[in-house]
Amino acid sequence: YGEVVAACVSDGAGSVSFGYIGASVVSSTLTKWLVRNFSLAVSMSTEEIKSILMPHLLSKIRRIASSKQTTLRNFAATIVAVAVAEDGSGIAIHLGDGGIVGRFGSVLRPVCVPMKGEFANETFFVSDRDAADRMRILRWGPCDTCNSEPECESARGFLLFSDGLETS
Repeated sequence: YGEVVAACVSDGAGSVSFGYIGASVVSSTLTKWLVRNFSLAVSMSTEEIKSILMPHLLSKIRRIASSKQTTLRNFAATIVAVAVAEDGSGIAIHLGDGGIVGRFGSVLRPVCVPMKGEFANETFFVSDRDAADRMRILRWGPCDTCNSEPECESARGFLLFSDGLETS
C-alpha cells in the first residue's frame, strides 16, 4: 500500500464533563491505529474491524475514566476518520453527527453523511452501548486507471467535519 495518511475529527459531547478528553483520545488513538493496521483494516470484514477497534478505543477511555473516578459516558465523543494509502486505497470510519466529503476527480461527493437520532440535536457517541452497531465503515481500492485524468474516480482529498456543517 505504501505510505498511509490518516486524519480524524472527533467532537466531544457538550453535555458531559470530559467530552473534550474523549474526543482527543478517540482522535489520537484512531489515527495511530489506522496507520499501523491499514493493510489489516482494508482486508477484514467491517464486523471484524469493529470487534477489534471498539474495545481498543474504549479501553483507552476507560483507563482515563478510572483515573478520574467517573464513568465512560462522561467521555462521549463522535468519530469521523479517514485513512488513505499511497496506492489510492482507503477506509473511512464514522459515528455521529459529523461527516466526510471527498473530492473524486473534479467532483465533490459525500462519503459519510451525519447520523442523527430521533431528534434534531440527538446523535451517537463512541461511549454508547450500541456504538459498534451504528458505526459505519467504508473502504475503497486503488484506482488502476487514474493517470491524473479529470474524470478519475480516485479520491483526491477529503474534508472531515464535526457538527455544524451538516445542514450544508
